[in-house]
Amino acid sequence: MARAKTEEILRACIAVVGPGHALTHLAELRLAHWTARCGDRQAALRLYREISDRQANGRTALLARLARARLDTDAAESATRIRSLLPDLEREFGERHPVALTARHSIVRADLNAGRIVEAQRALPELRDAFAEAFGDEHALTLRLRTTEAGCAYAGGRDEARSMAATAHADAIRVLGPDHPLTLHAGNVHAITLAIAEPQTAQELWTTLLRTATQSLGDAHPLVLTLHHNLAIARQHLGDPAAARPVFERILHTQSDALGPDAPDSLRTELNLALAISETDGIEAGLPSFRRIHRMQERVLGPAHPETVSSRVLIAVGDYVVDGTQAGRARLADELRTLEELLGAEHPVTRQVQQALDGTDAERGARGDDASSWRLSRLLSAFSGAGGGGEEEEEEEE
Repeated sequence: MARAKTEEILRACIAVVGPGHALTHLAELRLAHWTARCGDRQAALRLYREISDRQANGRTALLARLARARLDTDAAESATRIRSLLPDLEREFGERHPVALTARHSIVRADLNAGRIVEAQRALPELRDAFAEAFGDEHALTLRLRTTEAGCAYAGGRDEARSMAATAHADAIRVLGPDHPLTLHAGNVHAITLAIAEPQTAQELWTTLLRTATQSLGDAHPLVLTLHHNLAIARQHLGDPAAARPVFERILHTQSDALGPDAPDSLRTELNLALAISETDGIEAGLPSFRRIHRMQERVLGPAHPETVSSRVLIAVGDYVVDGTQAGRARLADELRTLEELLGAEHPVTRQVQQALDGTDAERGARGDDASSWRLSRLLSAFSGAGGGGEEEEEEEE
């Protein structure tokens, strides 16, 4: 509806004030924005490219280039591109203008999605102060930043992630309403932080969010797919991996068609599908998929990305469970050292790898290739949307 109405407005602007008028430029930007929001990423990229090509300099071109950088599915490349634009954005709009501040937020989110957790954490305190000063604590942009803070805390394995996400979600409901896209995004992050310790609560929250999101955004919206994806993981964790498999298969088909089979979102869904297969058919059945996904992740995400490390750990655990050899144990020990460097010794994933390696489970006295390995595989489930991606930054007017 908004996309079609914006097309009408653009035609009227061209006819009345001409193609070079600021109102026409704004309508062009909004049309590209709504095209992206409708899930037509390639068409949106084309529209933004046409805008920036026609307007080589000035605000319109900068905004179009910023939007294109945000739509880049390579998170590391997106962060690099936005960083390169930031000096021009701050010079053109001012350092405390919403355009410049939300660009800095986009860099943090891209860093988080690229696995650069330390860089994201380092930038957030000063950026939070700047947002609070510029907009206030309960502005939509500040609430979105607070949700990113919670997602970053979760990625870093910090205990306070749950309370941060719960507060941001509650405030978003109160300020924006339960069906606002930013509220739904905050709810998704809240559920992610609950998923390991309170899977039943997380499942109930995702079920509610999915019902609300489907009613307000439609079945095809990226955030709706994200919620379907994460709800399937919750069901898998609660003992129904067979029900999760067809959900992952359907989402993977949609993502592969829209983004390509080697896009980060597609690889994440495929990894979770392989985990579901491992739970229903045994970890040996999932190993070929883990190996193939890992090769693609190394090429697309790089060897140090947390999701690449996750698949490598799953391969090491699988090999250790299947053959129980010293070679398998040595590979798992190598991955433990990598995790200690990347996430820290106290991160839940690191601790669970240590338990699997020790071959004991503190609660059951079971071998590590039994209880600990399955608990580890669930910790390595790749939830979607902790760093954003289901909802987008709003382009600012000229």
